[in-house]
Amino acid sequence: MAPLITTNTLTWHNIFATWQGWSDLVIPTLGAVCIPLLILFLTWFFGSVRAEKIKQNKEDIEKLSYLRSLMYYTLSNLLVLQKLLKRKQTLLARCCGMYYENYEEKVGSIRIKDTYSQFEPQQYVNFLEIAPNLVMYLLDVKKSLIAIFLSVESYNQNITKRTIVDARPLLQQIEQDLINVSLQTDCCIAEIKKVLQAIRLIEVQKNLKLVQIGSDSRNVKKF
Repeated sequence: MAPLITTNTLTWHNIFATWQGWSDLVIPTLGAVCIPLLILFLTWFFGSVRAEKIKQNKEDIEKLSYLRSLMYYTLSNLLVLQKLLKRKQTLLARCCGMYYENYEEKVGSIRIKDTYSQFEPQQYVNFLEIAPNLVMYLLDVKKSLIAIFLSVESYNQNITKRTIVDARPLLQQIEQDLINVSLQTDCCIAEIKKVLQAIRLIEVQKNLKLVQIGSDSRNVKKF
């Protein structure tokens, strides 16, 4: 007896036969189209990631190179200031203070360059993952530089003052100004050293090649 063939059996058989035929045609076609598209997409994606990384590294190099050069420049100025302060303290020690002397002429004023306004610590927050204390160090440096500037201003004002009575209080104030500048300068040099160490750590960890901007820093790199 011949097997019973129903309409449903023929339908599923036709569908299966049709799909098997289509699959032989469609799957290779999809592979031929999709694989190149996938390769193109992956090439674009990883190329974009790489391009973004190169861009970020370039920005990091520019920021850190500028900051390092500024720190070296500031450090160089502070080392000069240290020597200047010692000379002025020696000259001031020769003034007895019993009567008025022209301190501006005998000792001389101090001129310093403003570098505290040339950097903003918050611009370096993206490096905190590698150097967690960098921003804090920069805030300390900025604070110390402002303190030095204010103390120098006080000194420059005091040496121009005139008195017709006992000059010892004025002389003591000028001496204290020099002591303040000296202590603040020593403190700032130590803080700059921490910043330079943090920059060096970032340079090594991120495999960056920083450049020197401006004057040569070889004379202060030992710090």
